[in-house]
Amino acid sequence: MRKSRSTSLSTKSRGAFVFVLILCHLAASPNETSALGQIAGQKKDSTGQRVHFRIVTRVTDSESEETISEAVVEGPNGTDFSILLNGTSFRMRARFMTDLIGPNLNMRAHLETRRHLGDSVRGLPLYEEDVQKHRMDVGLEETVVLRPFGGAVGEEGLQVEIEPSISSFGDSTQEGSPPLNIRILKQSPDGKISIRARRVPHFYDVVAELVSDGGVVGRAAGTVVLEEPARLQFRGTAGESQEEWEPLGIDFTVEEFARSRPEDHVTFRFDVRGDDALFANNWAGGAWLGATTPYRLEDLGLELRIRVTVSR
Repeated sequence: MRKSRSTSLSTKSRGAFVFVLILCHLAASPNETSALGQIAGQKKDSTGQRVHFRIVTRVTDSESEETISEAVVEGPNGTDFSILLNGTSFRMRARFMTDLIGPNLNMRAHLETRRHLGDSVRGLPLYEEDVQKHRMDVGLEETVVLRPFGGAVGEEGLQVEIEPSISSFGDSTQEGSPPLNIRILKQSPDGKISIRARRVPHFYDVVAELVSDGGVVGRAAGTVVLEEPARLQFRGTAGESQEEWEPLGIDFTVEEFARSRPEDHVTFRFDVRGDDALFANNWAGGAWLGATTPYRLEDLGLELRIRVTVSR
């Protein structure tokens, strides 16, 4: 039996648990955003478990509802999926990154919506646009409900429901384990709704080194989560003063992972800053996994070397 809650954290009991995202009026809190990086340090041992997402799209009003699309996405732990809605009056692109951690599913949602409001006095189309990012810890007895452009569950409008569950299949990394799979149970009219799935690494080990005269004088290291910024603090290496580098840190984000040969590839973005000084502002780069990428920090008279690998 599934439970029930809303984005305002008030609860109501009706035998099912529902997490509602009201796209036009909800913003993630700073504490919620900063908590994203904490999942990188949690245990990710879920060998052999496969996740399933039942995705149902309905058109509802006060008296009835119609199911216009139904699909199931399944794959190993770490399976991501996206939902694309292309209606006559609005569009929505919702991306979900998921990780099964302990008893709950950590779900990060990135939603982009656009609604046609009408035309201007000059006959030009007017649109309302919104971009949202959310983090949810979803239990396996809970349902996520998306209501584009707001409204309570059951009111007139479009409603997307996502129900997660898990099953077991030995070692999900072994040869012969089932691949990602999308089963369309009910096709949407005119193909207005499409669903895609993929699986890429979510956790990365980052090492940033400060180099002077060929020797490493400071190092920052840690595990980061794909698409989420993380603060890594520099520390002095052996023989160097720890206090000298303590105010200096690197704000680092792995933005994208791409399958490639001979090695897979990542793109990233970073700042290097002290207490009241900025030495690298919104710098970007890309590299093969495990390769070292150098940058020159002129104001510090140092070379910065960055290396990114997949966290094991």
